[in-house]
Amino acid sequence: MTWYVGIDLGTTNSAIASFDGQTLRLHKSPEQNDVTPSAIYFDRRGNKFIGQRAYDSAAHNPNQAALRFKRLIGSRTLIQIAEPALSLTPEQC
Repeated sequence: MTWYVGIDLGTTNSAIASFDGQTLRLHKSPEQNDVTPSAIYFDRRGNKFIGQRAYDSAAHNPNQAALRFKRLIGSRTLIQIAEPALSLTPEQC
């Protein structure tokens, strides 16, 4: 069976859908939303969080988060994360 997967990597939100040849399925986020925020957050121990939890945490500690990095994909711009000290490419985010 052939599966097709599509990812809408949006600047603000992202979504994932799959198609098995008969049925189209929109995959829900862990919070059961159709889309999830395009956000990544690192706590001080280096644990990585994505989606809604990362977006909510970024409001309190913006230097430990990456938001709106999609606009930078394909560039050489590095995303700086303060704690832990990380430099990530937009593609890594």
